Amino acid sequence: MTETQRLEEDLAFVRRAVVKRDSNAPMPGAILVMWGVYVLVGYTMIDFAPRAASMFLGVFGIVGGVASMFIGKWYADRDGQRDKDEGLRHALHWGSIWIAIAAIMTLCYTRRDQITGNGQLVGQLIALVIGLIYFLGGVHFNRYFIGLGLMLMGGAIAISFVRRFGWTALGVLVAAGLILPVVLQQAKRKRMSAAVVMS
Repeated sequence: MTETQRLEEDLAFVRRAVVKRDSNAPMPGAILVMWGVYVLVGYTMIDFAPRAASMFLGVFGIVGGVASMFIGKWYADRDGQRDKDEGLRHALHWGSIWIAIAAIMTLCYTRRDQITGNGQLVGQLIALVIGLIYFLGGVHFNRYFIGLGLMLMGGAIAISFVRRFGWTALGVLVAAGLILPVVLQQAKRKRMSAAVVMS
């Protein structure tokens, strides 16, 4: 092993250690805001236009997943933290949402005689599974998602007890949970920049 290779490995180790230390740092703000808007619009549509909501959530969920991959790659390149293994872990983890939804929809199709007319329950099951995947994202990537996952799972259950606008309320809460860290991070950066300029 050459001295240059050893130095590259040492720098890569230090970079990974810093990234792990900052595991509470939010993921790219563009991804969080995009998913916040998606959840707010899609969940609100469930209350007001359920058939259109299914189409919206399906189509824009896939588009959002692909966009998240490219945005994440762009941020990693920009920050000099591109790690193909880490990128693959993120893709598999967050992509498992679609595997879970496909499994739920397959089960619903095979048991359609028992599920027919109960789209509300199917939506709640999907939200519950997404909440679990968020929670596990918090365990493996960013601790912030633990609370967000618990909130989504609890909200999926609570919808059973809310007569009107339960999906809208859950959409507002989840969207706020996704977007608020971005707003707070931006405010923190501005304060830090102002402090540096003043000193």
